[in-house]
Amino acid sequence: MPARSNPVKDTVAKGLQRYRADPTAAQDAKFPPLIRRALIPAFTGAHLGLGLLGLLLVAGADAEPDDAPKQLTVVCDTPLRTEQGSASILLNLTGNARSIRAKAKDMLETAVLAENQHGCLDRCESSETPSVIFNVAPLKFLPEKDQSKVCQRLADETQSKPFRFGPNAFANVEQLDSWIMKFTQGMGDDGKLLYQQCSENCDPRYTFIIERAAHGFSARADVFCGFARDQGHDDMFQLQTSLRHACPASQR
Repeated sequence: MPARSNPVKDTVAKGLQRYRADPTAAQDAKFPPLIRRALIPAFTGAHLGLGLLGLLLVAGADAEPDDAPKQLTVVCDTPLRTEQGSASILLNLTGNARSIRAKAKDMLETAVLAENQHGCLDRCESSETPSVIFNVAPLKFLPEKDQSKVCQRLADETQSKPFRFGPNAFANVEQLDSWIMKFTQGMGDDGKLLYQQCSENCDPRYTFIIERAAHGFSARADVFCGFARDQGHDDMFQLQTSLRHACPASQR
């Protein structure tokens, strides 16, 4: 029997794609009222005192017949830090504390060594080691009238299918940080390919998914390429780290 679509799963997945490409877009997303009430606080970080960025209950990857038991999976992001860093060449070359390079290194070191914090134990009792999620995106973009057609096309395409790199293995945080810095500057095999794919003055937004491994770390990058950023005052980026748990939903 062909697998049937799951409207809730499809709606949530589309919302996540919009959020990753533009975190502010979720506020205007056209979800059904019940789903909207559940998701908008997660997208905007509006949960107060929950230590919880997002909670999704998603039916199994392939829809089952109506009479088959459904396996619910909880995906929960517990936020760690949100910072702003400058892409200024001078600040980054000198290792200034306000630079992206300095902020990213400090945030990564803290995140990969963070204790197994868990913001949704009432719904997910996972004791598995969580993934580290590291998001990097420009704070300001050029007006739509100044955006090229290439950037508009890439924004649409990568919103649903981001460029994916990795996973790559790293012995320690220093190697991981070095790869991220080179990759985001168009260096190395991955960086050169990214800059070919995300061309013209289009700007990438990055989501790095980092897993703890027996001998270090593995990491992959999902890259959303699109609108050109405003490189005005200090050329600022937002950096966010969180811990992601994924587990069967507790049956209570």
